[in-house]
Amino acid sequence: MPLVRHLARRYARGQEPLEDLEQVASLGLTKAVAGFDLTRTTSFFAYAVPTITGEPRRHFRDKGWMVRPPRALAELSLRMDREAQSAAAVLGRAPTPVRARNPTRSH
Repeated sequence: MPLVRHLARRYARGQEPLEDLEQVASLGLTKAVAGFDLTRTTSFFAYAVPTITGEPRRHFRDKGWMVRPPRALAELSLRMDREAQSAAAVLGRAPTPVRARNPTRSH
């Protein structure tokens, strides 16, 4: 269990309680115990660590976005947020969004 706690702390982020991560990592330990083959020369520790760390990763993957945006789009979003903050500092208010024109509609 100390190994499980240590590995769970690696994935501790602000939004997820550490106790929940420890529980998810404990599930990984259970899977490691069930799947370990004593006839192989690999140590249990070498087998268990990737199995245990895989569970918190899977947990975050499953709780994350259903659709991952392309990297360029995510970077553009971050750039737009920075620019909006900069404009707000200059204007003293939040910037007003500009609507894109629809080229298929006639005015």
